[in-house]
Amino acid sequence: GLLYIPVRDLRRYGLKKEDLIRFKKNKTINSNFRKLAGQYVRLARSYEARGRRLLKGLNRKISQDSRFILRLLLDFYSATLEKIIQVDYNVFSGKEKLTRAEEEKLIKRVARQIDYDLRYV
Repeated sequence: GLLYIPVRDLRRYGLKKEDLIRFKKNKTINSNFRKLAGQYVRLARSYEARGRRLLKGLNRKISQDSRFILRLLLDFYSATLEKIIQVDYNVFSGKEKLTRAEEEKLIKRVARQIDYDLRYV
């Protein structure tokens, strides 16, 4: 439930710590926060793309278990970012998190894509 945002970023988007407390309490955000969160999502997507490139280079050098876990982490990361976008960047809504069903579906999809046997998980 913690959210760490540098003060300089809050200032850049015309926000204060008190705004974050109010957003959390009311489960709503304003357009300034939406812009800030959008910037963070774009930054996170660039890290995700870098991680996928790195994993592609490692695939032949690491075990299938490691490939599965790393790919799963990246796909969870990506799916979470997508959910944040779907709720219009309102990370206080409670709807930005993956459901248990979405998590299970994602795990099965990744296992299928890399031919990973889930019996041993």
